Amino acid sequence: MKFPTHRLIIKSIYRPGYRNPATICSCHSESAQLHSVSQLNQHHSFCLEFENLGMSLIVRSIILLVLFQFVSACTEELATPEAVDIAQALQKAKEGDWSAQYHLATIYHAGKGTAINQEKASYWYLKAAQQDVTMAQTRIGARLIEGEGIKKDVGAGIQWLQKAANKNDGLAQLVLASTYLGEFKSGLKNFEKAFYWMLKAAKTGVVPAQFEVSKMYVNGIGTEANYDQGIYWLQKAAEGGNLSAMNVLSGAYSKGLFGLQQDQKKADYWWGKSENVSNQKGE
Repeated sequence: MKFPTHRLIIKSIYRPGYRNPATICSCHSESAQLHSVSQLNQHHSFCLEFENLGMSLIVRSIILLVLFQFVSACTEELATPEAVDIAQALQKAKEGDWSAQYHLATIYHAGKGTAINQEKASYWYLKAAQQDVTMAQTRIGARLIEGEGIKKDVGAGIQWLQKAANKNDGLAQLVLASTYLGEFKSGLKNFEKAFYWMLKAAKTGVVPAQFEVSKMYVNGIGTEANYDQGIYWLQKAAEGGNLSAMNVLSGAYSKGLFGLQQDQKKADYWWGKSENVSNQKGE
């Protein structure tokens, strides 16, 4: 799977010794390792520049990692002798049991107790999605857009993602936002729709979306520029454990950017928090 080659230029953003961050985000019932990149400031050297104004390579790769990690967690929960009986699960799935269909998809996806088979995984995700299983709708939507284990169909993928997103599935909202930013080779670019779904995901509690929507507010991407809202979501992302957000917030307080009063005490607080979390994760 190839990733887009966005050029990232970092100018005087972080203090010496800054390490690329990773953070834990909780998206309603799903937990996964997630991280994102800093917001851009058009009027200060405290900024990031992205070609094509797309989502970062980091966020795109993490969305895919979320899908895999959550599937792996699901299959671990199924690791009882009866649960990993592929023949039994297959029989129930063929009888129309939506739970068996979804579980069978995750087993083929992650290769738990059998060989990885992405075609079979997509087949059973689709079957479960057709029975209104939200998690399956998110996964088949992403797979249709990416063409993973199924013929690429961006339009159909968008439709499945919207079904899940309209039920407040944060991951579906995040994938939709990234798709409208032109990721996944979707051929789509609509910054207004990207902002709409990114804000939805941020409100759902998806920490990387909170960071991304902060950047969109600061730069007026898909919406009018609004520093107050940018800082609000940057703060939320930092409080949610996003190390990049902590570092950016520290720098913003240190330099008095984005309408914040210069406050070295708060700058040191957020820098210290980022260092502590980073050290705990062994980064």
